[in-house]
Amino acid sequence: MPRGPELSPGTRNRIIGAKQMGIPLKEISNNLGISINTVGYTWRKRHERQELHQKSLPRGRPRKSTRQQDNELYRFTRAHPTATLRETVLHTPLQRTQMKARLKEIDPRYRKYKKSVRPLLNIDQKRVQLQFAELHQHEADEF
Repeated sequence: MPRGPELSPGTRNRIIGAKQMGIPLKEISNNLGISINTVGYTWRKRHERQELHQKSLPRGRPRKSTRQQDNELYRFTRAHPTATLRETVLHTPLQRTQMKARLKEIDPRYRKYKKSVRPLLNIDQKRVQLQFAELHQHEADEF
């Protein structure tokens, strides 16, 4: 049998409040226009719903980095946006895997730090390329 629409939090609160005041389930059911089974079920499950809304303990491995280390990492990545992860590891006390996790938490644009913007050629490669081009400049017309 299909279920009806879910009760709103306000309706649930009215059911629980009325029952706490000592009003019988049948009277609550008639006043709100809800079946008596739904009222009874809501009253029985009130503790489970309250437990879900309470703050639960964090799960998984405890954090190794402090808030101060996270802020230091954030400031470094903002000051040096082209730094690679390897360079960032040298300037912050975090390990590489910790740093990746913190960067994902801090900034949704994590890929920016994953692949840094580097020049395609370093200075030595540019110099060699320029020498080659100057040496073979006159041969360009033959191609």
